[in-house]
Amino acid sequence: MIEAKGISKSFRQWDGSVFTALSDVSLRIDDGQLAIIAGENGSGKSLLMKILAGLEKPSSGTVTCTQSIGLVFQDADAQILADTVIEDVKFSLRNRRDLNKGEILGKAREALSAVGLEAKENSPSHMLSGGEKRRLAIASVMALDRRTLIFDEPYSNLDYPGVKSVNAVIEKLKADGFTILILTHELEKCLGLADRFMVLSKGKLVFDGKPEEAVQKDLESWGIRNPRNGSDVQSLVWR
Repeated sequence: MIEAKGISKSFRQWDGSVFTALSDVSLRIDDGQLAIIAGENGSGKSLLMKILAGLEKPSSGTVTCTQSIGLVFQDADAQILADTVIEDVKFSLRNRRDLNKGEILGKAREALSAVGLEAKENSPSHMLSGGEKRRLAIASVMALDRRTLIFDEPYSNLDYPGVKSVNAVIEKLKADGFTILILTHELEKCLGLADRFMVLSKGKLVFDGKPEEAVQKDLESWGIRNPRNGSDVQSLVWR
């Protein structure tokens, strides 16, 4: 479970004025739930992610998490730290003093299998496709036994096969009971996966409800393209 109460974040600018990036945001995501937060660029999505994960402190408000959170960043290359696929996943485990070398290798291979990259174990990490790099980032987080995952713009710069491969992993994680939060504005690619849908606009939470309710709203007024176009919400997934 992730629960945020009254989260606000302000920054003092060079001219002495104060810019409020997040204003009184409250939300709760229950264990096993998949939620999507949408918002145009600059709405505060990435900042909220960092606060929920404990990487940034709010100016006010509180965050409660029942499990450690794993982050999958928008730029997958930023999370790739080793030359080969297997070494990259093992890198994330090297601070685990309770694991020997054999156990680290076993957990790394288990994570790669979960995201469909077992055949790429010895491939150069930076030679992977965009979708494969995103799945490698997911594997590196999963190897740390994170059961709550936040994806920041997971479809950024991915082609159709890449989006499909990432969604296949996300659907499997959801079926396995992971708690998942996706931050995106590309709703046509994933809205059908969501149990909950929220919208951030100018640092404020302006909608929190079911995806079926959201597509009846004027999403364009919040800078989000409404993807429905007469389609059933459940069909709004790239598979």
